[in-house]
Amino acid sequence: MVNSKELMIGDWVKSKKDLAKVTALYKENDGIHVEGNVFAENETSVDDEVSLIPNGLEPIPLTAVLLEKNGWLKDECEPNAYVHPKLGTGNKIFIKDVPVIHDFEVPYVHLLQNVLTLLDENITIDMLIFHNL
Repeated sequence: MVNSKELMIGDWVKSKKDLAKVTALYKENDGIHVEGNVFAENETSVDDEVSLIPNGLEPIPLTAVLLEKNGWLKDECEPNAYVHPKLGTGNKIFIKDVPVIHDFEVPYVHLLQNVLTLLDENITIDMLIFHNL
């Protein structure tokens, strides 16, 4: 399960079996509430913004296939490394037991998104290219 404290606006998660993109986070007395747009399986149009159940959100594993479909290229010199053309070779993701970028473990898409945001890198992750995660 995803801890809602790990989320930022724009992060991708799974809500039940559907993809969801976080659009708002706000704190209430009972914890952090999450709103987002839900993309139903096999549909590319978005449902209206809905309240997501924080304890029902699942992370999306970060895989080599997901990176490649989002423009990351396998590094020719390092077989377990991927680079994005916009980021250069200083921002490699190494996929071994757990994907790592700049000593940060990023086993899930939302964690990679957060690291890229903290590094002030404007690389988006498109999850709509996957309809059956």
